[in-house]
Amino acid sequence: MRNTAESGSSQSSDRLLAADAVLVRPDGHVAWVGDGATTSLPDALDRWFT
Repeated sequence: MRNTAESGSSQSSDRLLAADAVLVRPDGHVAWVGDGATTSLPDALDRWFT
């Protein structure tokens, strides 16, 4: 499986490290990054897993 944090930009890696939650698709890509204040997780789950 590809490590998306290592293959992305430094800014993307910093965002992943600072995230409260990360939704990773079965193919290893990051589908959603949450900072604790966002409510978009249900939308991301619907988009990628239904």
